[in-house]
Amino acid sequence: MNKLITIFAIAGLLTSAVTVPKSSFSISQAAVKEWVLLGERSVTDKIDHDIIPVTVTRHNFRRIRLEVRNHPVRISHLVVHYGNDTSDKLQVSQLIPAGGESRAINLRGGDRVIRKIELWYETKSLAGKQSLVRVYGIR
Repeated sequence: MNKLITIFAIAGLLTSAVTVPKSSFSISQAAVKEWVLLGERSVTDKIDHDIIPVTVTRHNFRRIRLEVRNHPVRISHLVVHYGNDTSDKLQVSQLIPAGGESRAINLRGGDRVIRKIELWYETKSLAGKQSLVRVYGIR
């Protein structure tokens, strides 16, 4: 009987030693949930400029970030068009690898309801291939 109690005590100690507090999971999951997919576009080497329409309901966004899939894309700059008919030209100047993402890009101004995003990229980096660019926003 004493062996059984000892085994359960050791198992309990081992479980508590490797258990991560629930609060640490909820913080990281909440942070991940804040990024909202605004839109996406397949880009090719035939065009160096695309428009990504934003179909998310009316929300003000503080920052955006780009995610690239399939093949790397060198992003030159973005023009973010807002709901109040103003726009922001944002320099990115970054080669985003396949499976990678850009830094978080701060948006300026007050009314930041995004209607569309113009994407300017270099076609050399695609070399006849197609890639998927996704834009995410955070409120």
